[in-house]
Amino acid sequence: MRLAKREGVTTILDPAPCRRLAKRILQLVDILTPNETELAEMIGLPVKNKRDIERVGEALLQSGVGEVLATCGGRGVCRLAKRGQQWFPAPRVRAVDTVGAGDCFNGALASALSAGLAVEAAIRFAVKAAAHSVTRPGAQPSFPHLIPGEV
Repeated sequence: MRLAKREGVTTILDPAPCRRLAKRILQLVDILTPNETELAEMIGLPVKNKRDIERVGEALLQSGVGEVLATCGGRGVCRLAKRGQQWFPAPRVRAVDTVGAGDCFNGALASALSAGLAVEAAIRFAVKAAAHSVTRPGAQPSFPHLIPGEV
């Protein structure tokens, strides 16, 4: 993480399995992608609604994280950054198997960012990819094989 930061590489950290992370590590993270459970465990505060998500995300920003993308299942993703927060709703789908949805989100996000998409467009792409991934059983077999812009 230190090397990536020093070289100007965007760092994305999925904190699963969740544990509290030292501030020195959080300060190296450009984009943190916890789910609601991980978000609560990282700070030690309950997360029951959108306001709680925003409050806990703000606490992580104070720890030095660049921004937080809280993945919230069927509700979508809450992007929390120093300049404010924004919700990216998930498309309505019939969920068959949610295993791997977070991994799909993170992979799609990294792929879209590396392809040059703006952060907002990359988040939208990743939300759609993760939503698609829950419509079929299995983790990897359900991942869409698309490039940014095709979802």
